[in-house]
Amino acid sequence: MTFGEILAETKKNEDPENIVPLIEDERLRNAVVAWKSVTISFKSNQDCPLTGEVAQWNWLWSQIEYDQQTFGVVAGLKPQDVEPVLTRLIGLRLVYPDGTINTFAKQYLQAIIMSRLSGKRPPGRPKKDDSSKVK
Repeated sequence: MTFGEILAETKKNEDPENIVPLIEDERLRNAVVAWKSVTISFKSNQDCPLTGEVAQWNWLWSQIEYDQQTFGVVAGLKPQDVEPVLTRLIGLRLVYPDGTINTFAKQYLQAIIMSRLSGKRPPGRPKKDDSSKVK
């Protein structure tokens, strides 16, 4: 299978549960947004000799190069946090080796933006109940 075929298949099988960590982790949200700004270079144009979803996913990432330092700066990460955050993004399949992001993550981030623009609370955060306070 080619890089494009494996990537298309992976994107077709996105899992909405993978975005759960984004709900409580602002650093991860910033990193997802920053990924779209990273310049990707493809190493070669060969077919994947591997079978299995995980092996093919890892193979996709071995076929590209990108500047981790620039990604970290754009994401607002400390240098020592860049690799662990990137490993989480890749492991959760929130970012793709072609520079795009998970469709569900994109929709979630757009919902946050729209709610803030309209003055509503962000999705996933319950409204504080002030009725229990003593006045």
